Amino acid sequence: MRWDELFEDLEAQAEAQVAVEREDLVAEVDAAESARLLLLDRLGRGDVAKVALASGLIVEGAVADVGVGWFLLRARPRELLVALRGVEWLEGATRADPDRERTARRLGLGHVLRGLAAREVEVVVETRNHDVAGTVTRTGADHVDVESDRGRVASVPWDAIVSVAI
Repeated sequence: MRWDELFEDLEAQAEAQVAVEREDLVAEVDAAESARLLLLDRLGRGDVAKVALASGLIVEGAVADVGVGWFLLRARPRELLVALRGVEWLEGATRADPDRERTARRLGLGHVLRGLAAREVEVVVETRNHDVAGTVTRTGADHVDVESDRGRVASVPWDAIVSVAI
């Protein structure tokens, strides 16, 4: 055996080992980045999404806005503020870069509901099994009050909200 042959063989083995380690590292980095990715990070304004809601309704439309725990879907015939907790599955969430410029608003569902209450907006609050229609009159720490045109007030826990239409 010649020295040159030995060195070439050792270098080839080292290069192969480095290539395997590089592939493993890339796979680990990809997995770590995916683990940081939230579902709402994958939605952006203008994306078209199809959503199955916990109420059984399936809606499709353009994402108009994204916030903390919610997104606004321009679906026909109405726009829906969809609470993420009310989503069973979602098609069209294609963005996968957790480091992209954040387009999500910092507003949580409570902020939006308080804004509706301050403006006394008529809404339809959809829960898993029922719709509650009326005017948002008050928002508590974990619920929203909706007053019907008959003066009855229904208190809906935030956790029960699937969507809100105005």
